[in-house]
Amino acid sequence: MTVFITNIHGLNYVNTAQQAQNTVAEIACHDLHFKEIPMYFYDWPDEPIEVRNGRFDGMLAGLANNDTVIFQAPSWNSIDWDIGLVDRVSLYNGVKKVIFIEDVLPLMFEANLYLMPKYIQYFNKADVLIAPSVKLIERLRQDGLKEDIPVIYQQFWDHPGMISPFISPKNSHTISFAGNPDKFTFIKSWNYDVKLKVKLKVYTDAKIDNQNVEAIGYKIDPLLLESLQRNGGFGLVWTDDPYTEQYMTMDAPSKLSTYLASGIPVVVKNNLAQSEFIDEHHIGYCVANLEEAAEKVKEISDEQYATLSRNANRIGNMIRDGFFTKRALIDAVFLANI
Repeated sequence: MTVFITNIHGLNYVNTAQQAQNTVAEIACHDLHFKEIPMYFYDWPDEPIEVRNGRFDGMLAGLANNDTVIFQAPSWNSIDWDIGLVDRVSLYNGVKKVIFIEDVLPLMFEANLYLMPKYIQYFNKADVLIAPSVKLIERLRQDGLKEDIPVIYQQFWDHPGMISPFISPKNSHTISFAGNPDKFTFIKSWNYDVKLKVKLKVYTDAKIDNQNVEAIGYKIDPLLLESLQRNGGFGLVWTDDPYTEQYMTMDAPSKLSTYLASGIPVVVKNNLAQSEFIDEHHIGYCVANLEEAAEKVKEISDEQYATLSRNANRIGNMIRDGFFTKRALIDAVFLANI
């Protein structure tokens, strides 16, 4: 039996969705010896079925009966394209299908909510699902996901990389955030540098018209981890958009893993899907609002911070080593084939 995994190409090189898929595929192929099914992102809504199927047959040239295919979902082509690919794979006898739910577009963007029935149709074709959280599966089952499809839970994205063993993050009483102020508008109104002397450091090249915020600039991945580690303080996972916040109660934010991979503790909204894990393993604070976040960052002692950062780095070791991805993939392939 050979295990295959899909992997998207052709998006912007800084696109987080492509980075996530490429990382999963790299771990799967390098560490677990899976075989990649490369996919290209393209915009051809009127592509003839016979042309599309010819494309699928080329992608699946190495597939044989009784193999296993892991579909990283979505492919970022259309949902009809994704359904067509899984149906093409189903023509092979005994092939097991694992759908790795990495994002659900109808839940990410309200304008796409009308697509939910097709996403449920797609997910229902799986022998096993990989999902970020129990809450997501509960929501999908409300919309028609079959109760008898087994699920493996991912919990965290992995973020392979290296940090210096000679740098200990310092209790700088600062908060770091990787994101664009046009999307995360709380950046523009941050005033806790004045009220509590807690500065927000933002990793973006966008102009920030707020003197209480320090713009660090965009950094490529190795430099990002090093900068976060050197700056210390806390990494922030936050949104002020209600629809996005609801999605984050079900999703696995990539920012969360980036901060932990750098060895720093985190501050998150207390309804985040991973909030219970964060509390249980003492790797940060789960708070109701940004003022509470700033207060906790301001008041933490050096001793308390050292404990949180050690715990964060312990989880970060697993994230940098691809542990969560490898565990989810191995468990899903095993479950699909027993």
